[in-house]
Amino acid sequence: MGDSDASAGGDVTRLLRQMSAGDEDARRRVYTALYDEIRAVAGRVHARLGSARDSLQTTALIHEAFVKLAGADPVSWQGRAHFLAVSARAMRQVLVDHHRARTADKRGGGHARVPLDDLADAYESRSEGLLDLDAQLTRLALVDPVAATLVDLHFFGGLPVHVAADAVGVSRRTGERLLQFARAWLRKALS
Repeated sequence: MGDSDASAGGDVTRLLRQMSAGDEDARRRVYTALYDEIRAVAGRVHARLGSARDSLQTTALIHEAFVKLAGADPVSWQGRAHFLAVSARAMRQVLVDHHRARTADKRGGGHARVPLDDLADAYESRSEGLLDLDAQLTRLALVDPVAATLVDLHFFGGLPVHVAADAVGVSRRTGERLLQFARAWLRKALS
């Protein structure tokens, strides 16, 4: 990481602390500073979801996630990776809420398919969709909250394993092991 990257990361961390204290200008500046990165995360989420993304566009997903973050209880932000992690979880919640709303009026509540990396084999063999994946991730969080958070960060947030592991406070190696466990657990739960 170059000096300007480290400086930019320090600026974001400082702004996140100010945002935690209720500084609305800091909130605007954080969103501006991280918007392109959040947009890239949202684009990766959309690419993974395929037809399950319904009609919600990337920009709408980002804005709804930011609204969800703004309306949430105050968070003591630990840094850029933590903010991106919480943003990824907010995007997942927005997508699930949007999908539920779209299917609520339809007979049978047709489920869309959601292929996700190496969960695709188990997932593709069934017709479950975003709601089923969300339910299983919620169950996984009861078994192993760190593993579930890593899935959110890595699959929904698009963060590399080492960044996701750092965000939850574990080593890269532990993060890789937890993701292997989560993949196996989800594969079994979805099959």
